[in-house]
Parts: sequence; structure tokens; C-alpha cells
Amino acid sequence: MILEKRSSEDISFLENLLVEEIVKIETTREISFEASFPNPERREINIFSPAKGVLLKESYFFNWHARVNHKKVRIYRAGPDLMYIFLPTGNKEKAIFEYKISFLEKGSWLISILTFLGVLVYALEGILLPEGLIRRPLAPALNSVNRWKKKVLGWWEKEEG
Repeated sequence: MILEKRSSEDISFLENLLVEEIVKIETTREISFEASFPNPERREINIFSPAKGVLLKESYFFNWHARVNHKKVRIYRAGPDLMYIFLPTGNKEKAIFEYKISFLEKGSWLISILTFLGVLVYALEGILLPEGLIRRPLAPALNSVNRWKKKVLGWWEKEEG
């Protein structure tokens, strides 16, 4: 597309990109680092030689957080399955990536567990639990649900009869 329009700025930009890539290839150096994965939610990278950033081959998701030397840094999306952070000083640093569950997710888990326990207790009433332990306190709510059910589904019964 750049060559089709032949804009001098675009051609200059392309030329600079190509020159930068050629220069980078010539000056590529080995980076000394050590990576550890203590658990699925944590990645630790110790960098022992000068570097500009860390490219982590882990799927990006907004729940990932990064710190470099105990200071929070922004994670950049670097393609479909990569995360990138810039290193502030670029020399002997420790980068930590952590996945943290959000408050909304924690609340959702709590609601799910409480609902499961409620259904389990309701189902076991009369078998393992005394009869009426759950149904007596819930009777007013169940009665209002039954009245609502009759109003909403009453038309169905009228048509069939």
C-alpha cells in the first residue's frame, strides 16, 4: 500500500523500519534471565543483563497484573497470545506477572456455592434433616411464587379445559 501511493513520508517511514530491522539483526545480543512458574497464577522473571522489556508467551487477559521491582507497570497486548511490559531501568530487574480474580468473580463463586448448598439442604429435608426445617421459613415466599405461577400460567389451563 505504501509503494502504491508513493508518498515520500510513507517511503521514508518504510525505509527507516527496514534499516532499523537490519541494524537490530546485527546488534542482537543474548539476554541473561531466569524464569520460574511457582503456580499457574504467577510468573517470575529475573533479568540479569540490560533489556528493554519482557515478552511473556501467555494469553493476555485483563486480570493479569505486572510488577517490576515491586512497582506496578502496565501490560501491553502483544499479539493474540502474548503480553509485553517495558522495563523502567532496563538493568537487573525482577518482573512478576500475577493473575488475580476480580471482586465480581469472587462474588459469583460465593453466590454459586451458597445456591448449591441451599438446593442440597432443601433436597435433603425429610431424608437427613428434620421435616419442615427449610420449608416452614420459606413458606411465605413459596406461596407468593405459587400465586404468581397460577396467574402467569393460568391462561394455559383455561385453553386446555
